[in-house]
Amino acid sequence: MPFERVKNQLNAYEVSNKSAASLKELQENNLELLIALYAVINAANTQISTLNNQSFENRVDTVSHNTLMWLIFSIISMVIVGILMWKLLLEEWRGGINRFKNVLKVLPPELVLSSFILKTFLVRTSQGLLEAFKNDL
Repeated sequence: MPFERVKNQLNAYEVSNKSAASLKELQENNLELLIALYAVINAANTQISTLNNQSFENRVDTVSHNTLMWLIFSIISMVIVGILMWKLLLEEWRGGINRFKNVLKVLPPELVLSSFILKTFLVRTSQGLLEAFKNDL
């Protein structure tokens, strides 16, 4: 392994005459080892970066798809809830109008016909039955 190689070179230097030439040879060998290690680390980093980029892109695609599905589900749910609420609101409004008409049935006709607002209400909610009386208001 690389560390054993460095250790062997260091041992070879220790048993040598420790001259400038042997020190230079040791430095050159270490430089070659560092260059080789740099190439390996650079290739490994490139490989890891590629894998991370692919993983990230896959994750972004998955999140985008999930977000789109939730958005569609939310919109459909909101439309359904809106329609149901509108229907309930209209039914309640119509029920209120019918209850008010029932109250008007109990009142004497002279009282109902003496009020402009009540007559207008009856003409508007009569579904065209009292159109003939519209001009008498």
